[in-house]
Amino acid sequence: MEITVAQEQDKFVFNPELPKVKKFYKTALTGWKMRLYQLKNVPGAAFFRLRMEELKPEVVKVSLPYSWRSRNPFKSIYFVGLLAAAEYSTAMMVVSRLQQAANISFIVKSSSSEFLKKAKGRTTFTCVDHVQVDEAVNLALKTGKSVEIPLEAIGTSESGEVVCRVKINWSIRCNRKG
Repeated sequence: MEITVAQEQDKFVFNPELPKVKKFYKTALTGWKMRLYQLKNVPGAAFFRLRMEELKPEVVKVSLPYSWRSRNPFKSIYFVGLLAAAEYSTAMMVVSRLQQAANISFIVKSSSSEFLKKAKGRTTFTCVDHVQVDEAVNLALKTGKSVEIPLEAIGTSESGEVVCRVKINWSIRCNRKG
């Protein structure tokens, strides 16, 4: 099937150069502004002191420090802290697109995780599933139906070892009015 010019124009194409998107990136990368956002909207992220390490259209990196807030009795990071950081990294990939497609909402449908090594220091989660997010937003806008999308966050130690893999299945839908 050949795509016509009109169909291509209807396709969602993420544009990181839009003023609203640029402002979101700047705010998300400003430590104190992000901390205020977390305190108001995502208190768990504020409690664990999640930090946005990198936020670009194609990659999101969120780190979780090893501290009294995240430590378990076995001298490693508690799995709930790891899951919170993983979910936050995938959510920020979706939220960045919401700056352009404001009539989209999303919610976690399910998750799975695989813990490969003990997390004994700062752990950084990386999500690079931007193509899947853009396709899901496009499909949700086009059909008006919920679209499920699995996003993966890979947690690595300070030495670069993979300590865990987390898959978060998001449901994305278009909130049409009228």
